[in-house]
Amino acid sequence: MVNRRIFLKATAATGVGLMLTERAAPLYAATRSPSDTLRVAVMGVNGRGAVHAKTFAGLANVQVSHVCDVDSKALAACMKDMSATKSASAKAMTDIRRALDDKSVDAISIAAPDH
Repeated sequence: MVNRRIFLKATAATGVGLMLTERAAPLYAATRSPSDTLRVAVMGVNGRGAVHAKTFAGLANVQVSHVCDVDSKALAACMKDMSATKSASAKAMTDIRRALDDKSVDAISIAAPDH
């Protein structure tokens, strides 16, 4: 039978352990595998999607691998913004299905308008 004191001690010990684990994360972050990088495709980069692409490109373990939009002007503007980031090698495309076919893509951000 677990009484209140045992429960509180166990909960406190677990909380301290989790806190120490989070603080120790920078110590082992340098030993991460290249496969820990999240590859993201962004669709709809004329407005909010451009912000998605810039934000993802600025994250430590994220790379924007594909930028998709049917508007060639919006696509060119986003690719220009990507050229100054670590995601400069992102592929520009007008058909999201090509990004879906790529097995290296881990996530897709869709910021297409509702019309």
